Amino acid sequence: MSTLNVCEKAETEISLDIQSMRKMLQVLDSELTRLEALFDERSSRDDLTGVLRRKAFEARATSLLNTAQKSGKPFGLLLLDVDHFKKLNDTFGHQAGDEALRALGKLLRSYESPDIAVCRHGGEEFALAIRGEPAALAEEIRLRVEQLHGRQIVPPFTVSVGIRRVAPTETGLQVPPLLAAADGALYRAKSNGRNRVEIV
Repeated sequence: MSTLNVCEKAETEISLDIQSMRKMLQVLDSELTRLEALFDERSSRDDLTGVLRRKAFEARATSLLNTAQKSGKPFGLLLLDVDHFKKLNDTFGHQAGDEALRALGKLLRSYESPDIAVCRHGGEEFALAIRGEPAALAEEIRLRVEQLHGRQIVPPFTVSVGIRRVAPTETGLQVPPLLAAADGALYRAKSNGRNRVEIV
């Protein structure tokens, strides 16, 4: 074989090796991107309940608020709290309390959509942001929570819900003050007997 043929063969092999390495790098890059997205998704969610953590929720809620205002739709922030949670823990044990939170988290995750975000706001308190009317959603969740113990291994419990509804005409609002207003409505729901929805 001539020197020229040997060189051409070597160049062809090197070219094929480079192409193969490029394909391998593309596959590795794609897998890395997938793993990064998976990590971001998992790190943004609460370990016990599977719903968003507060930081991720506030970003999502802000986005929903902005798009609701641009499109002329109402917006709502809901704060939802398990009634008598300490008593539930004291009576049935912390494992039962965790099971109740898991069941509630599973129920609330079923509402996640492009128009609804859900998070564990702290302890036994959850927050929801909705681009749309919030009152019907809150009442539906309250009623479904009453039925949880019939289908799952959790002690019976109820929730109180406070809502801050934002009319399409309201502008220049931010999520933290809206959450504070929803918290005031939640306090009123608890003061008025629990297992109810209050709206401001």
